[in-house]
Amino acid sequence: MAMPERYLFVCINERPDGHPRGSCLRRGADDVFNELREAQGRHDLVNIKVVYSGCMEACTSGPVVAVMPDNVWYGGVTAEDCEAIIVEHCVNDRPVDMLRLSPDEFIAPD
Repeated sequence: MAMPERYLFVCINERPDGHPRGSCLRRGADDVFNELREAQGRHDLVNIKVVYSGCMEACTSGPVVAVMPDNVWYGGVTAEDCEAIIVEHCVNDRPVDMLRLSPDEFIAPD
């Protein structure tokens, strides 16, 4: 395996039902993680690594995916969005604007 050029961090933080900030895992982050890995394999991308992450502080916008070192943050990601993230961002170097989070979508830790 080649040394990764990019990491896709998928928040899998879990909070109890009814928590005001919600949690990425309860919003489908496990499906997002699995589909990103599947899409990576379909496109034979050995230069990226999809990894689990804890809370990344954009809880109300989850599931959250952060692409590093690009410092591009995606929110509300679904399994159906993963192909676009892999192809547009990781293959074509064009972030998927409709999924991007802005700095004001992050919240202070509780």
